[in-house]
Amino acid sequence: MSDEEVSRTANIRWVAAAGAISLLIVAGVAWYLLRPTKVTEIQDMHTLVERLDDFHKQIEVRQQSIAEAVQSFNANHPNDPIRVDDVKALKLKDLQQQILQRMVKSEKDVSYQGLLDEIGRQDGEISRLNNEIAAIQARLPEPVEAKKGDTHYGLSMKFLTEKKGLPPEKAKEILDKMAVVEDMAPGFQVWMMYDETSGVFGSFVTQGTASITPRRAQVRAKRALMARIERAQQEQKKAEAQAETLSTQKAELQQDVQRMEQTASELQAKMTVTEREKEEAQVRAETSEQQRLTTERRVNSFFYTAGNLNEFKNRGVVKGGQIGQVGDEIFSESLDLRSDTVVNLSAGDAGLGRIGSVKVIPSSLKKGKDYEIVYASDRQRVMVEVLNRAAFLQARRVVFGIED
Repeated sequence: MSDEEVSRTANIRWVAAAGAISLLIVAGVAWYLLRPTKVTEIQDMHTLVERLDDFHKQIEVRQQSIAEAVQSFNANHPNDPIRVDDVKALKLKDLQQQILQRMVKSEKDVSYQGLLDEIGRQDGEISRLNNEIAAIQARLPEPVEAKKGDTHYGLSMKFLTEKKGLPPEKAKEILDKMAVVEDMAPGFQVWMMYDETSGVFGSFVTQGTASITPRRAQVRAKRALMARIERAQQEQKKAEAQAETLSTQKAELQQDVQRMEQTASELQAKMTVTEREKEEAQVRAETSEQQRLTTERRVNSFFYTAGNLNEFKNRGVVKGGQIGQVGDEIFSESLDLRSDTVVNLSAGDAGLGRIGSVKVIPSSLKKGKDYEIVYASDRQRVMVEVLNRAAFLQARRVVFGIED
């Protein structure tokens, strides 16, 4: 090879190398200029999250369209249905493979081609939406997927205190001003951003992998709350009705108690009257009985007085063997002859040292017939025994005069 050819070859290689380097530089600049930039504004993040949530909803609509198309197809082909357990988890290529296999078996059935075209169209839209989602996610901060038991408030508090290093008091102050999603379902995605310069915190919840949207979850929670409130109101009305019934029953019972107390008072008054009448009757009966006993005792008794005979004579109690004009009050002693017939006397009754003799007055009562006198050996006591009760009862008043 001549020197000229060598030089030409070297120039070509250098130009090629320079061109390659230029292409790499251009590609690097293009990548730098076109690379996805992370959002730094909370409002921008909100807008992107809303678009992301909307794309997820569109994908769900298209997946539902595929499910409905398969369902309609299976209704017309009950003997050879397309198996779709979960459209979201289904790989569309697998579904298309099932259809192609059936098309081979039944070349004349054009419905397979229609279903295949519909799946292909929806698959294309889903792929486009997934690309859009990937582009948006590249610009957004990493979301937190809610688990069972998580709350929007709790996840936000954890983000501010652990990721952003805010004191719990400051984080609480921020979150108290934020509207939180009350009812969180597992699978919800929570997007959060904190602007340290302005102190503004943004947090948004999307459906993520959950089977329900945040909006429907809130509606469901609100309905459940309203149902609880309605039940509570019904229970309250029921309780109020029961309270009113109980109040009425209480008033009626109080009236019954008042009537019973009045009746008891009246019965007590009647019992008091009856008791008093009973007591009076008993007193009357006892009085009557006492009077009867007193009368019987008087009828069967004689009344006597015992003392010094000379004093009786001096006082006019005894005159000539009879009882003088004296009242009954001096005859304070009595003897019921139904139960006893003996009168015991002592020298002391007459104020004497000994008993010489005893005179029984009136003289109509005869010694040895109507009575008998027995003197004690020491003449300090004497016993007068009634022999004729009728004679003493007839005499009624008797004086026992003691002499020394």
